[in-house]
Amino acid sequence: SDDMTPITFANSNKLSDGEWVLAIGSPYGLRQTITSGVVSSKGRDNIGFADIEDFIQTDVPINPGNSGGPLINLYGKMVGINTAIRTNTGSYQGISFAIPSNIVKQVYYELLRYGRVRRGWLGFLALEKQGYIKVISVIKKSPAFNAGIRKGDFIHAIDGHKVISLGTIIKYVGSKSVGSKIRLTLSRDGVMHNFTLMLREKREYVHIWKHLQKLLHIY
Repeated sequence: SDDMTPITFANSNKLSDGEWVLAIGSPYGLRQTITSGVVSSKGRDNIGFADIEDFIQTDVPINPGNSGGPLINLYGKMVGINTAIRTNTGSYQGISFAIPSNIVKQVYYELLRYGRVRRGWLGFLALEKQGYIKVISVIKKSPAFNAGIRKGDFIHAIDGHKVISLGTIIKYVGSKSVGSKIRLTLSRDGVMHNFTLMLREKREYVHIWKHLQKLLHIY
């Protein structure tokens, strides 16, 4: 229709727990179905859906056919894209998840500008055990190695935010663009240290993309 206009993005960071939201989609092929509920929680990670997780959890009923549809606030602005449900039966059981609009916007601009989503890379492996995040390996010449992070360090905070899980680190780094700086607070031999890292892509990713550009004649 000629009178259709694009939906407006809202700032998903400003969502509040308990705020009313609506889902629009086509569950089971039933077009333009609207369901409602409230925001249960923001920033859900360690769910097991994807490598990088930062979901809005709601109790809005969604089913097959809702995925990819908008989650909107009561002002008619998009706060997320409905993506998945937690279920044992295959149908909705009271818990649904949406990708926050701020992440959607970030991915949108990355695709427009670079043709791909660039991901920042730290260059270390860590182990989560008994409430501690311990660095178990650091890749040479990586941002972490160049900043001075070493095997055996314990991670406590990232940009001043307490690290409570590996998901916290992955989610935070995933929200930052390539070229951003982050500050990690770590302990080594009982002494606290701050390290500043510059996020960059893995060289392998850059090489792979350049090869694909040549194969597909993308410039």
